[in-house]
Amino acid sequence: MMTGEEVVELISEHFNSTLVDVRGSSRRHHHAKARHISMFVIRNSPDSPTLKETGRLFNSRDHSTVLYSLRKAKGYVEHDL
Repeated sequence: MMTGEEVVELISEHFNSTLVDVRGSSRRHHHAKARHISMFVIRNSPDSPTLKETGRLFNSRDHSTVLYSLRKAKGYVEHDL
């Protein structure tokens, strides 16, 4: 089982982004997409943290921001399948 930190690291590497960019406030598409997918994977893990705990992994983002990211990532998954 991977931790939230490990998920963010793995996905940031996949998108050729730094952890600072994925966790930060960058609105560049590939940074934001990596952030959305990271939150999606973390929240869909067997021991998923709360929305608030997930937000803490990304510079204390609000739960509503996490919800937005989950909706965006779900769209990526549906579109790419």
